Amino acid sequence: MVINYRISNEFPLGQGGAKTKARNNLVAIELLKRLESEGRQADLGEQQQLAQYVGWGGIPQVFNPTPDPDWKNLADQVKSTLEPDEFNAAFESVLSAHYTSY
Repeated sequence: MVINYRISNEFPLGQGGAKTKARNNLVAIELLKRLESEGRQADLGEQQQLAQYVGWGGIPQVFNPTPDPDWKNLADQVKSTLEPDEFNAAFESVLSAHYTSY
């Protein structure tokens, strides 16, 4: 049985700086890939991790072809985690996403 996850008002949605959000996005993407490969639904804790994904609209630094040294590790992780078509779609979303702080 699948239970729909609902974000409560107490949930720390979109908190942290750009690097924290980028790391949370990576955790969510890696988790989603694992769930898909295992053919199962996310449990409650995993649903909370997935809900931390905020998109790339406020984090263009990870797509810079020559990233700032402070961003190189995260940029490399994004590139190695995503398939080329996924990376391109994520990059394109930077230009079309509407960033909000929450």
